[in-house]
Amino acid sequence: VVSDEDAALESASSLKNFDFAFIKRGDGHWSYSILAYRSHEASNKAKDYMVFILDKSGATKTIKRSKWGSYVRLVAKEEDFVTDLEFDDEEMK
Repeated sequence: VVSDEDAALESASSLKNFDFAFIKRGDGHWSYSILAYRSHEASNKAKDYMVFILDKSGATKTIKRSKWGSYVRLVAKEEDFVTDLEFDDEEMK
């Protein structure tokens, strides 16, 4: 989880439709959600927003760009974790 809001805003900006993210709910809990739609206001980025689907019933939450750093967190991907599981025979001896 990114703690710096500017870094979180930059991360949230990378989301594309149908990407998964954690969304902060009104009660302070985080929900695993899918990005259903993202606006792109080329002339005024401040008007950008994202609409997330929060649950099976289809509940949605719209988040304005000014809140992305506080309310949106990316889901870690497998390639985000550093693993070194390759050994050659010499290392195993």
